[in-house]
Amino acid sequence: MEYQRKLHELSILRRCPLLEDLWCSSTQVGSEGGVALFEALGGYENLKKLDLRDNMFGVEVGVKLSKALSKHEYLTEVYLSYLNMEDEGAIAIANALKDAAPLLGILEITGNDITAEAFPALEAQDQVKDIDMSVNSLRGAGARSLAQALVHNPEFKLLNVNGNFISNEGNDELKDIFKESLE
Repeated sequence: MEYQRKLHELSILRRCPLLEDLWCSSTQVGSEGGVALFEALGGYENLKKLDLRDNMFGVEVGVKLSKALSKHEYLTEVYLSYLNMEDEGAIAIANALKDAAPLLGILEITGNDITAEAFPALEAQDQVKDIDMSVNSLRGAGARSLAQALVHNPEFKLLNVNGNFISNEGNDELKDIFKESLE
């Protein structure tokens, strides 16, 4: 019954092509509902903010989301925390956003078990001002690599890496990287 209600809500969403702000956080729609949601997202060309936090979609659904996001050039904020995407889903999404969302300013991907393997795709987000990578599986070297790539972005303002596996020495290194670039 709950699944039927969720699908009915998605059919309503399909009738809103001018939608600019979609919040679908903590809905527990699961992977099937996630796939249906992302298919519905294909019709929203005006979407500016997308909040899908706290839905355990998984890696495969993260990859499907990346295909839906490739059609949204007006996105300015994307919140994808706790979707269980891991590196594969995060890489697919970062690549889609890099090519499709030149206005993106905030990318939140907290708690997705992302490691340094996803950094080449995340580093290419030149337009992003804030990146929240807290509560992932980062270690000091990975966080340092990401910080070194982001510090040269003139638009960049905030990197959150709280709740990762970074030592005190690693935190000091991050501070030194950003201290060198006072802007």
